[in-house]
Amino acid sequence: MVANPLHYIIGGFYFGTLGNATAYSILPISDGGLKYFFIHAGNLPLLNQHIKDQFARWSRQALAPSMVKQLCYNALDYIRYSSSIAEFPKSVLDNQEKLLSADSVTELETLFLSSLHMICEVCGTSFGRYKGEIQTVLIYLHTHYTEKITLESIAEAVSLNRSYLCRLFKKELGKSIFSYLNQLRLEKAAHILQTNNHAYIREVAEQVGIDEPFYFTRKFKEYYGVSPREYAASCPKP
Repeated sequence: MVANPLHYIIGGFYFGTLGNATAYSILPISDGGLKYFFIHAGNLPLLNQHIKDQFARWSRQALAPSMVKQLCYNALDYIRYSSSIAEFPKSVLDNQEKLLSADSVTELETLFLSSLHMICEVCGTSFGRYKGEIQTVLIYLHTHYTEKITLESIAEAVSLNRSYLCRLFKKELGKSIFSYLNQLRLEKAAHILQTNNHAYIREVAEQVGIDEPFYFTRKFKEYYGVSPREYAASCPKP
């Protein structure tokens, strides 16, 4: 069974006024939770029911309001930085900030679920359309793209023969594993440049798992038609 999107269930949530509790740091949701979200992103009724059930469990216990707020906030953050979405909708970011000042559990649940719906729209298609093995590969790539990845490391992580893995991936997605990975890394780099157009190119490359800045610049220009520096200069200042 795949873990739920709010992986850390630390007690529950009580109904009523939340007040102005101070948020504090909580560990992010697990890779399993991210996998659950992507697989069911195209099934809103199932996602709605899951979130409703999660809040119902919290209501039967007594978790600090600030912790629940931060759990929801961190869940959105984790999806944001672990997905292939290059630019998050401003409405989602606005909702995310409102989570921390929600006055009731109803408002919090509404904001959180509304944010997930908007993310689903941006995702377009769900990982659930692919075979189970490929879903696992995609989740691995989306959660480890910042690291050095080899065919051997992927095959070992998903317990598949390398030749079979390559054939199946190409059949399902129409491109090779490393073409997909390069595209993912470049889109992540573009997002970094959008939010920090003064970032050093070497640092951006390293943040997306590419240790050679000249190779990164060449690939970025091939994909976007401009160099990383030109791309950054064209982005509105955050």
